[in-house]
Amino acid sequence: MIQRQLTALNEIDMRNMRMFRRIVDAGGISLAANSFGAEKSTFSRALKALEERLSAELCVRGPRGFALTEYGRVVYETSVFLDESISVARARLNGTRHSIAGKLTLGISDNLISNMDAKLSDSLEVLFSVAPDVQVTVSILPPDQLAEELDAGAVDIAIIAEQHLDSGFHMSPLFYEHYRLFGAVPDGHATPVPYEKLTSEKVGVIQRTFTRPGVSAESLRLVGAWTVKASGLEAVATLINTGRCVGFLPTHYIRTIPMRRPIREVPGAENLRHALLSGAATKRSAPRSLQVQMLVDILKSKMPPALLQAAE
Repeated sequence: MIQRQLTALNEIDMRNMRMFRRIVDAGGISLAANSFGAEKSTFSRALKALEERLSAELCVRGPRGFALTEYGRVVYETSVFLDESISVARARLNGTRHSIAGKLTLGISDNLISNMDAKLSDSLEVLFSVAPDVQVTVSILPPDQLAEELDAGAVDIAIIAEQHLDSGFHMSPLFYEHYRLFGAVPDGHATPVPYEKLTSEKVGVIQRTFTRPGVSAESLRLVGAWTVKASGLEAVATLINTGRCVGFLPTHYIRTIPMRRPIREVPGAENLRHALLSGAATKRSAPRSLQVQMLVDILKSKMPPALLQAAE
């Protein structure tokens, strides 16, 4: 197939290249769909359209897995370059009209560094590049306290799940966290105790404790031999690590922590899977400074394509 020489990139090309980047980052169409909460067909159509537009095969899909062609790697690297260039250009255009300086306090909940969809470090890198005079403070707080600090004005932007917010806040959606019910694998077994046997095997369930009950609703419905309460993710992981409890954790978090036993999803609990939408929250009644608006815009530019389409 002869590669087509492009005279210009249009908006559809740019979107399809962003989708292609997400496919490559995830390791395939199915994994991208699962990661971003979108239909496989959305990614398949974007990939097909991009390959037709470029008259070139960009990747190989088959029993051996997903792999980029030589030209596909060039297109992927170009997609990364375009994403970063657009973020920098937008921030610079916004910043050239004013000299941006002052303070900005960003509050985040624990362990988002392991969530590759959050793009927090990427966004801060762009902010530091285009607005070096902004004095940034980053605080890590439990979600309940984070919402309180945002309401009190101690935090300018909070990266937080929407369930922790009320109508007094505005949230720009950024990414999902996908939760599963996890348990430790007992010695001599291949999986954790099945969900229907938690009571008979004397395994407890972990309930999350938050001010707003909607956030912990899934954990409050768990049935086991007994209950124990926990707030932060590390507290939940510590209890799971005892081998005597099961609890909800996001999939990105469970891949990063060392545990004394293998940790797996509890068999029979697949119907308890759920996702929490998180975003950049600001207080509606508080005027946005230039630096706050700039960081929100940069964060939004990193949105996964499925969320971007929904927002539009």
